[in-house]
Amino acid sequence: MIDSIYKTIDKIIQAQKKARHDDDYLTIMLNGEALLEYIPELILYSVSQESEYRKFEAGMIDETDGTKKLTSSYCETKAKATDFYKEWQKTKQFIELMFEMVNMAKALGRGLNNEIKAS
Repeated sequence: MIDSIYKTIDKIIQAQKKARHDDDYLTIMLNGEALLEYIPELILYSVSQESEYRKFEAGMIDETDGTKKLTSSYCETKAKATDFYKEWQKTKQFIELMFEMVNMAKALGRGLNNEIKAS
C-alpha cells in the first residue's frame, strides 16, 4: 500500500516538474492540492512506524548481555538500525518535501492571482 502512495507522489512530482518547465501555474497549484490529499495516509504510516521503532527500542531495555543490562544508547543504536526507523524517517522527509511543494504552489498561486487582478 505505501509503495503505491510513494509511486503516486513521484508521478505528481514529475508532473510538477513538467508544469514548472511549461510555466503552467494552474497545474502547479492543482498538483500542490493533489499532494495534500496523500499527507494524511503518510502521517498514519509514519506514526505506526515510529511506534514500532519505539517498541523495539523499549523491548531491548530489559534485556541483558550476559550479566549486565544493555545501555540505553546501545538499544537506541540497534533500534535505529531497523526498517521501522528508516521508514519513519523517510515518511517524515517526504511529508516535509510535500509541504514545501504545496507552499511553493500557494506562492505561485498568489502571484498569478495578483497578475490577473492587475490586468
